[in-house]
Formats: sequence, structure tokens, C-alpha cells
Amino acid sequence: FPPHASLRIGDAHFERWVLLFNQTLDEHFHGQKTEEARWRAQKMAALFASKIEYYRQADARPLI
Repeated sequence: FPPHASLRIGDAHFERWVLLFNQTLDEHFHGQKTEEARWRAQKMAALFASKIEYYRQADARPLI
């Protein structure tokens, strides 16, 4: 996470990443593992967006 913390990205960027990730899954994969990957990507995007916002609000940097 630390390399991402200082990037000027927000919810729209994560939404776009999830969209592209899901499109790639749809084009190349199917099945239970695909659905798990889709779920994990959504959770990862939400977590990164939340953590980035937290560090911005706290004017802090994550531990390396």
C-alpha cells in the first residue's frame, strides 16, 4: 500500500480499475474462482480508497 498512499487518485480511479478488471475477467475467465477474483478486486479497491482518504484527512504517511 505505501507506494499508492501519495498518489492523487480517488474513487473514480478505483471504479475504473474495477470496471477494467471485471471486463478482463469476463473476456478470459469463468467459474467460481472468477467470481472470487471479482469479489476480491472490489474489496481491494474499497480498502485502498478508504486508506488513501484516511491518510489524506489525517495528513499522515503510512508506515513502510
